[in-house]
Amino acid sequence: MSNRSHQSIGKPARIAAFGRLPNLVGCAGRAVFFCLFFAYLWRVVDVRLIYYAAGMVSDFPVFFRGEAFFRPFLSYPGGLAEYVGSFLAQWFTFSWGGALVVTLQAWLLAACAGAVLDAAGASGPRWVRFAFPIGLLVVCSHYAYHFVAMTAMSIALVAACVYIAIARRLHERGRHAGCAVLFAVLSLAVYYAAAGGYLLFAVACAGYELLHGRRRLGVASLASAVAVPYVVGVLIFRVSVEMAFLLASPLWSRTGFAPPRDVPSMVSSALVLVLPVALCAAGLWRLATHRGCGSEPEMKSKRTRRHGPVALVRSVRSWCGGRPVVRWVVGATMLLAATGGAAMLSYDGVRKATFQVHYFACGRMWPEVLQVARGASRSLPTMNAVNRALYHTGRLGAEMFAWPQHADALLVSGQDQDMTFWTKFDTQMDLGLVNAAHKNYTECLEVYGAHPLILERLALANLAKGNIGAARIYLGALSKTLFQGRWARDCLARLASDPTLAADERIAQWRSVCMKQDAPTIFAPAEVQLQTLLKENEHNRMAFEYLMSGYMLNRQLDKFAAHLERLDALGYGAFPRHYEEAILVYAYATRQSVFLHGRQIQPQTRQRIEQFSQTFNRHNKDRQAALRELAAGYGDSYFFFNLYGLSGVKR
Repeated sequence: MSNRSHQSIGKPARIAAFGRLPNLVGCAGRAVFFCLFFAYLWRVVDVRLIYYAAGMVSDFPVFFRGEAFFRPFLSYPGGLAEYVGSFLAQWFTFSWGGALVVTLQAWLLAACAGAVLDAAGASGPRWVRFAFPIGLLVVCSHYAYHFVAMTAMSIALVAACVYIAIARRLHERGRHAGCAVLFAVLSLAVYYAAAGGYLLFAVACAGYELLHGRRRLGVASLASAVAVPYVVGVLIFRVSVEMAFLLASPLWSRTGFAPPRDVPSMVSSALVLVLPVALCAAGLWRLATHRGCGSEPEMKSKRTRRHGPVALVRSVRSWCGGRPVVRWVVGATMLLAATGGAAMLSYDGVRKATFQVHYFACGRMWPEVLQVARGASRSLPTMNAVNRALYHTGRLGAEMFAWPQHADALLVSGQDQDMTFWTKFDTQMDLGLVNAAHKNYTECLEVYGAHPLILERLALANLAKGNIGAARIYLGALSKTLFQGRWARDCLARLASDPTLAADERIAQWRSVCMKQDAPTIFAPAEVQLQTLLKENEHNRMAFEYLMSGYMLNRQLDKFAAHLERLDALGYGAFPRHYEEAILVYAYATRQSVFLHGRQIQPQTRQRIEQFSQTFNRHNKDRQAALRELAAGYGDSYFFFNLYGLSGVKR
C-alpha cells in the first residue's frame, strides 16, 4: 500500500482525535477547578468550623445510627432529604470531610444543570452551571451551609437527568404518553424524597419539554409544581401549606418559614433559581432570534438579526465557536475571575478567627486559642475564651490586660438567654459551678437539639455531679453518633469497671472544686459565686484568679487588696505583674500602704508607674491628649486600664 493511502487512512483518525481534544481539555479543566475548590474549602475556609460553631449555626442537623432515628423521616415529604443531609453534615467534623461533601454536591449540581441545559438545546447559558460551586463557596465562607436544601436540590436535578435520558428515547419512538407516566412516577418519588426541591425538578423537566416544542407536556410539568405539593403534601400527608411547599428548601428552618435575612440564606435561595432562570432566558433568546409573522415584521426581524445586539452576540459566538482553544481560554479566565472575586469578597478573616477561638477552646487547646484570638472579634464569648486560655497557661494575672477585656466577659451566667458559643459555659465547669453549667447545657439542648458536643458536655456534667444514671443516658445517645460514638462507648465501658470514674483526672478535678450547695447562688452575681467557691475550697486557684480579675476589671481595689492574704494558701511566690500594678494604683490613689504578706513589688513595676505618671502629667493630666502616647507604651498594663477602661491596645 502506498504512503499516500496510509496518509489518507490516518488523516480521519487525526481529525477525530483533534475533535475530541476540546472535550478532554474541558474535562481536565473542570477537574482542576473542583480540586482547587476542594483545597480552598479545606485549607483556607476550614469548613469544620461550621460543625464546631457552638450555636452560631442554629439548624445544624443531628444524626444517630439505628432504625429508631431513621423511621420518623419516612412519615413526611422531604424526610429522606433531611436524613441524608443530616448524615452528610456529620462529616463536617473533619475539615477534609466537610470540604469533600461540599465539593461533591457542587460538582453534582453543576454537572446535572449542564446536562439539563444541553438536553434542552440551551447550551448557550451552560456556563451558569458554575453558579452552584461559586454560590456554595460564598455560603461556606460565611460559615453556614444548608445541608438539607442542597441535598434536596441534588436529588431533584439527578431525577431530572434520569427523566430526560429516558424521555428522549420514548419521544424518539413516539411514545409520548409514556413520558407523561414517567414524569408522574418520578414526581411522586422526588416530592416524597425532596419536598421543596421538587420545584426544581418540575421546572427542569418543563423547560426541557417546552424548548423542544412539546407544549402540553411542558405546561403540565409546570402545573405539577403547584399541584403535586398540594395534593401529596397537604391532602395526603396532612402537612401545612408552608411545609408542603418549603420543607427541604433554603426558606425552611426547624421553626418553620425562614425568609432570607443574611448572605448565606439569600445565596442559597438564589441557587434554586439559577436553572429556571437559565431555561427561561434560553426560551426568550430562541423567541427573539427565530420569531417572524408577516412580511414587514419578518424584514424588521432580519434587520435586527443583522445589525442589533443579537447579531453582535451571534458574531462573537460564531468567532469563538470556530476556535475551541480560544473559547476554552476565555471561559476558563472568566470562571477563575468570577470564583476568585467571590472568594475575596466573601472571605471574612475576623469571623474565621472568632470561630477558630471557640473550636480550639472546645478542644482545650489553649496556646492555639491565644494564637488566633488577635484576629477575632472583640465579643464577650471571645474574651471569655481568651481568659480561660490565659488561666490554663498560667498567664491570666500577668497578661490579661494585653487583651481586650470587659467585666461581663469574665464569667458568663447564661441569664441573658444567649446560648450561642456554648463553650463559654465550660468556664463554669472549670471553676466548679457544675450545676450552673448543667443548667445552661440543658437549655442549649432545647435550643439547638442533640448536637454531639452538647451531649458530651451534659454527660461530663452529670459524671462530675455523680449522677451516673443520667450520664449513662447521654452517653448511650452519644454512642449512636458517627464520630463521637467511640469515646462514649469507651466511657460506658470504664463505668462498668469503675462506676464513679474515680481514676479519670478531668472528672476528679471537677469534683474537687465542685460547689457542694450552689442552689442559692446559681443566679447570684459572679462575685458571690466565686466567693462561695473559695469558702468551700480555699485551694480553688481558678476561682481566686477570676475573683481578683473581676475586682481589677470593676476597679474594686479595696476588695482586691483584702484578698491578697489568700496568695500563701494557693502557693504563689512573687506577685503576678498585674497584681503589682493594681497594688501600686491602689496605694497611689488612697495614699495608704498595702500589706504585701512578705512579698516585694518589682523595681521595674515601680519604675513603670512613675514613667506612666510623668507622661500623663506632661500632657497636663489631659486624658484625651495623653491617650495615644500612653497606649503605645502602657496599653497592656493595669495602669492604662484603670485610667481609660481600655486594654489590649498596645502597639
